[in-house]
Amino acid sequence: MIQPSFHFHSIYFLVKGSVNVYSIQADGRQFVTGVKKEIPILGDIEFVTKKKPHLFVEALENVVVLSIDTLRYEKELNEDVLFLHSVIHSCVDIIQSVQHDQNFMRLEEKVVAYMKYQCDDHILRRIEKTSEILHCSRRQLQRVLHELVEKDILIKLSKG
Repeated sequence: MIQPSFHFHSIYFLVKGSVNVYSIQADGRQFVTGVKKEIPILGDIEFVTKKKPHLFVEALENVVVLSIDTLRYEKELNEDVLFLHSVIHSCVDIIQSVQHDQNFMRLEEKVVAYMKYQCDDHILRRIEKTSEILHCSRRQLQRVLHELVEKDILIKLSKG
């Protein structure tokens, strides 16, 4: 787990599994900013800014990561154009993901986009976790899913 109080000097490449990226609000609630799956870079922003992380990262399952010690190899990493391009792409993906979420006004649009771009086989599983990611209640999500099925935008595959 990565947390804001922990100053780490590594970049992690998530090779297998998925992690939850979130912040904790003043009232103690988790605010999920996203779920990352295989190959994303963790610690890219911290590498560039040289600051402690401002988000929590927690494994959702057993994960496999590769890490590079950024203190030990800082000179080499800063001279490696391919590596720096990977970091830039990762940072751009983060920015676009945040902008993508902000551009949607309705929960229906968020649900469809989430299923299209984030769900394996475009199948939504784990309602509770999805409601956290989409920043809505479980009940709201279930209502929107029901409406999307009624409009023939989604197909219900099974109960739940």
